[in-house]
Formats: sequence, structure tokens, C-alpha cells
Amino acid sequence: MALNVQWRWSMPQQGNPDYVAQGNRNAFSEGLGAIAQGILKHGENQREDQKLAQAQSNWDKQFAAQQEQRQLANAMQNRQFYEQKRMNDQALLNQQYQLQQAQEQRQWLQKFYDQFFGNDDEYKELQELRKKFGGNGDASLVMMGLNPALR
Repeated sequence: MALNVQWRWSMPQQGNPDYVAQGNRNAFSEGLGAIAQGILKHGENQREDQKLAQAQSNWDKQFAAQQEQRQLANAMQNRQFYEQKRMNDQALLNQQYQLQQAQEQRQWLQKFYDQFFGNDDEYKELQELRKKFGGNGDASLVMMGLNPALR
């Protein structure tokens, strides 16, 4: 049997000489695809980390601003409290001063009264009459110079 061209083309192949190279190409292409997917995933992860970092930064800023607002509100409340306390203390001191002045004035008037009317016999008699007739409602009004009919 002679080998001819036709026989060669019709002869079944036993092995593929490109089989190993094709496997290497397929593996290389899968590797490149995996590297590309890894790069894409790395970019996605990096963007997600940036979003989380930005969210955390925003939360930190918001918390700091709220904390500052609370401190300002507390300071304002304390200021108002102490201002109100100061005003109350001042009003109390003013009341005490007025009471003291009124008491001193009453004492002075009592001394004045005792000095000028305490030894007056007519005034003592008037006082006795007032005590004596003071229980009668109309008589006491007349003694004070008031008209009982206008009551």
C-alpha cells in the first residue's frame, strides 16, 4: 500500500499536536479573565470602602455638630438659670430692703408718736373713749370722722 495524499487526509488522527498549546491558551485566557474580574472587584470594593468611609465621616461630623449644639444649649440654659437666679436674688434683696425701710419708718413714727402724743392728756382721753366706744360699729366710724350712712 502506497502512501499518497488522499490516504493522508483520510487517515484518522491519533493526537492533536496543538492540544497542550490550546489548553495553555485557554488557561491563560481564564487567568486574564480572573485578573480582570479581580481588578473590577477591587475597584468595587475600593468604592464601597470609600462610601463607608464617607458615611462614617458624615456621621462623625453630624455627631460632633449635634454635640456642639447640645453644649451650646446647655450653656444657654445655665446662663439663663444663673441670670434668673441673679434676678431673684436681687428681687429678694430689694424686698428685704423695703421691709427693713418700712420697719425703720414704723419705728421712727412710733418714736415720733410717743414723743409728741404720748404725754398728751387730751389724746389719752380720746384713746380711752375710742377703746370704750370702739365696739359699736357706728360710733367708731363717727369718732373717726366718717358718716355711717355712706357705708
